[in-house]
Amino acid sequence: MESRVQSNRLDRNSILIAARRLFQRQGFESTTWKDLSDTLQAPEYELLRHFESLDDLLEAVWSE
Repeated sequence: MESRVQSNRLDRNSILIAARRLFQRQGFESTTWKDLSDTLQAPEYELLRHFESLDDLLEAVWSE
């Protein structure tokens, strides 16, 4: 499981790592912002500062 990420230290790479793991484990269609927020222990608005939508996040995961 991912370690706690302070919201002021939340970075794009941390989100990508967590998203990749969640997408692999439960699938893209079943993954929500809340799932990511819970995994990273950060508020959803912090995630949305980096990505406008889950589709944008998926594209970034696949681009890496």
